[in-house]
Amino acid sequence: MKFIYSSAKRAVALLLAAVMLCFACVVPASAEVIIDPSAADTALYKLSYSSLINRVSENGYAATSLTGKYKGMYVRDAAIQVMAMVANGDVEAAGLILEYIFTYHESTGYTYALCVLPQVENFEAEEIAAPISKRIQSDTTYMLLHAFVKWYQANTDEAARSLFLERHWGTMCAFADYFTTAEYYSKTKNLILNPNFQNIDRYYKCYDLITNVFASQAFYEMSDIAEAKGDNEYADSWENAAYNLKDGINANLVAESGKVKIYREMYDVQYKRNYNGFSFINFAPVAAEWFGIDNELMTNTYTQHMKQASSELDGVTLMDSRHIVGSARWSEEILGKHLAWEIMYLASQPDNSERLRELLDFMAAHTPEGEPYAEAWVFDGSLADAGNQEQTAWLIYALATVMPRMKLNYTAEETVSSAPETSSVVSKTDDGTDKDGHDDSNRIITVLFIIIASAVALSIAALAARNVHLSARRKARVTETQTDDIQGFDLNDEE
Repeated sequence: MKFIYSSAKRAVALLLAAVMLCFACVVPASAEVIIDPSAADTALYKLSYSSLINRVSENGYAATSLTGKYKGMYVRDAAIQVMAMVANGDVEAAGLILEYIFTYHESTGYTYALCVLPQVENFEAEEIAAPISKRIQSDTTYMLLHAFVKWYQANTDEAARSLFLERHWGTMCAFADYFTTAEYYSKTKNLILNPNFQNIDRYYKCYDLITNVFASQAFYEMSDIAEAKGDNEYADSWENAAYNLKDGINANLVAESGKVKIYREMYDVQYKRNYNGFSFINFAPVAAEWFGIDNELMTNTYTQHMKQASSELDGVTLMDSRHIVGSARWSEEILGKHLAWEIMYLASQPDNSERLRELLDFMAAHTPEGEPYAEAWVFDGSLADAGNQEQTAWLIYALATVMPRMKLNYTAEETVSSAPETSSVVSKTDDGTDKDGHDDSNRIITVLFIIIASAVALSIAALAARNVHLSARRKARVTETQTDDIQGFDLNDEE
């Protein structure tokens, strides 16, 4: 059944892609490019991207902080760097980072994604340096798997993909399933516990939106890879997990604010309370590009965040990255990833070019010349940890995704003065023709209607298959006793 559904799903995806391509031929050029980068945007982007790729060693080690504020290589942060490099076409170099991460774990025997890794020159040595931090953070594991999928999908070298799977598939399977045990997974909530969720003020033991959205997306994506490998047991199990977590998020991580429903930050297990405030956490569905995102909920979340938890800096309204509703607790800063996730959200909505331009101009004007993107822009005008791997990578990924002209696809040997890639979008004249005077709208109308009709038919078939598939699973689950098996334990200290 999964094979039938997946085949239909892929066919529908191809047809819908063709439909979108056809529409791209008849809509004005302004709909093809959300916003063009300025010279300042491009210069800052190139400098920041250079700070990422130039820190990657020959064996894939990539330090998190250039300033020394954070020691070692944070796995979560390095995973986002993989995504940023893949978005810019540096797939081979991104693969080195993944290779380093998985090789370290396999050399040291850990079956979950560690928090912070040391630099290792030779994995063949008898003794390998211990991890800088063994802190257990479930969001790290699923961000890493999500980044792997991005790399896998972008890699056109089938031999390299096969070799990577041959070496590391067992480790990835262990990582994916580590947090599905009774210690971390709640059957009553259909959510995964994060025993050390890192927020701005402290670590939380909680069911948070970021962990569960990235876990749901990673399971969803990894299921397809497992199916392609012929690992049907994993394929079915992970697909099931993806949809269970989707149900859990909708049931437990949605709150009411301003008389509308929004995405909730978390449920704090330690203090047994829901957090209904506003922070970067609320934007997790956008960050993960989650298959289960509810657009109305996300729009409400954005609107309420701007109304209730924003502040002005030099005339620009910025979202506060940590605010608890009903209290005086503000972080009075916006993280780089929070800016990136807002940019990704804006790019998914119509008519936001003015706000996008405002944010891009703000970053260019408030970043000192010669420095890359900051970890955070503080509302007193100061900056934190220039070139921070996680925050810089998220901004690079967001901008490369929503503004293709920003993509660089250059190697570490090239200097930051290299000329930016020119736009591949065909300029249109006022009458809707291209520069050669061709009007292409009429010649695709017939094909367009055929494609739409075919897509609708296949969509109905695919949905029918999905309903039968999920119905059978849910019937099987009804017989299970649903109890919350989460075992409490204290937060770990950094080691």
